[in-house]
Amino acid sequence: MNKTYRDEFVTSGAGALYDSGQYKPGSYWDVVWKREQQILDDVIAELCRPITYLDFACGTGRILGYVTSKVDDATGVDVSEDMLERARSRAPRANVICADLTADSRCAAGPFDLVTAFRFVLNAEYSLRVAAVRSLAARLKGRGSRLVINCHGNRLSYKMGMAPLHWLKRRLGKRVTERVMWPWEMEELLKSAGLEIVAVHGMAVLPPRILSIVPLSWRGPLEDVLSRLPATSRFGVNQVYVCRPRV
Repeated sequence: MNKTYRDEFVTSGAGALYDSGQYKPGSYWDVVWKREQQILDDVIAELCRPITYLDFACGTGRILGYVTSKVDDATGVDVSEDMLERARSRAPRANVICADLTADSRCAAGPFDLVTAFRFVLNAEYSLRVAAVRSLAARLKGRGSRLVINCHGNRLSYKMGMAPLHWLKRRLGKRVTERVMWPWEMEELLKSAGLEIVAVHGMAVLPPRILSIVPLSWRGPLEDVLSRLPATSRFGVNQVYVCRPRV
């Protein structure tokens, strides 16, 4: 049986491995995370209180831990109990649930003022991707609520330069594990779930190897500038979409 994205992080030890790799201090994605925090702060500031919040596929609680202290009621949901052990320590005030929202409409039914879903859409297979976004859209309270969701593999970025190499690998029968999506694919996914895009924030414009040669103290400010310029932000590998229900 083929392993699905639901199964990938269920195994024991997945939480520790994830934390120690992707978001260790000073890493490429840690720099990006600082910009994501600014976006979350801006979205929260525009919501009416009290704010009910859901973090879908919360994993080890990176997003959940940051947002919980800024809202009135927080819920985190993931299918990996191993990862949720870390999420509970990061967000002790949150209600943390091990469940699959795409299979149970009664679990964390909401409605919520704010829903987040980071680093899920790109990795999920198409059917799971569609089911997840539709289930999250159904849990939003109304036009004044927001879904903040990202795609961390924008094909319209430096990753486009890898396309010839990936094509050659496939021709040679080798497996290509890296996933990418065109912006229009993400837009269609959100539209099909009855969502309207309010804003798009692009970041991670420079490739990791280039950013790594920039002095550590300059990385954050440089990324901040590039992510705020329309001419460069659309080419960022990480695209954060702020959405609301169309009706």
